[in-house]
Amino acid sequence: EEGVAEGTACPPGTYTPAATVGLESAEQCNPCPPGRYCRGGSSAASGQCDEGFWCPSGASRPNTDERDAVNVELCPAGFYCTEGTTLPTACPQAGTYSEAGSSAPGDCKECQRGTYCPTGTRVALDCPRGHYCPDGAPEPIECPAGTYNNQPGGEREDACISCLAGYNCNDRAISDRSNYVCSHGHYCPRGTFDDVACPAGTYRPMSSGKSLRDCYDCPGGYYCESQGMAVPQICPNGT
Repeated sequence: EEGVAEGTACPPGTYTPAATVGLESAEQCNPCPPGRYCRGGSSAASGQCDEGFWCPSGASRPNTDERDAVNVELCPAGFYCTEGTTLPTACPQAGTYSEAGSSAPGDCKECQRGTYCPTGTRVALDCPRGHYCPDGAPEPIECPAGTYNNQPGGEREDACISCLAGYNCNDRAISDRSNYVCSHGHYCPRGTFDDVACPAGTYRPMSSGKSLRDCYDCPGGYYCESQGMAVPQICPNGT
């Protein structure tokens, strides 16, 4: 630069090959290559970035412990970073997790039953209601139609309980059966996911029917010609 008697060292995060001459500004210094760090004022990278960290281009220090470190990152959760890595490596198996700063594949731990581990998680997550999670689950598995699960931490499919009589569990991943009460004019045996219509000649004015016995015979002076009737019809005069 004009007025500078001696050369100014290239800043941290950069280097200048030994044969390079005539630089006029810091912008002309070479950025440190990925996976390495450059303390500045040198003709080559100072060394590889530490395990548990990763360095994109332009790193000034091998880790984040030093206050003036730039362009060096702690290895993110769900990944591991070996010494000198240019990018974090995802844990190799779905359903595993690792804490930030992990440095080897062995730091990736299998998710235990009752929990699940999506890619990039630092801790195992509790399996939510309406689902179950076996060992190594990357995502919760929905309880099938006809069942429900109102507790977190389900480990196996048998955590999904057969829907009680009087309820219609016609969806997947149900956590609250109270939202699936059997409708008027119908009954719902245990484990059903379809309302069963009371047959012609009967009716049911309330919800929560459990069996055919909950369908009432049509009373005298009324008729119930259709299935699934909630209210019997009054017979016309003279009939």
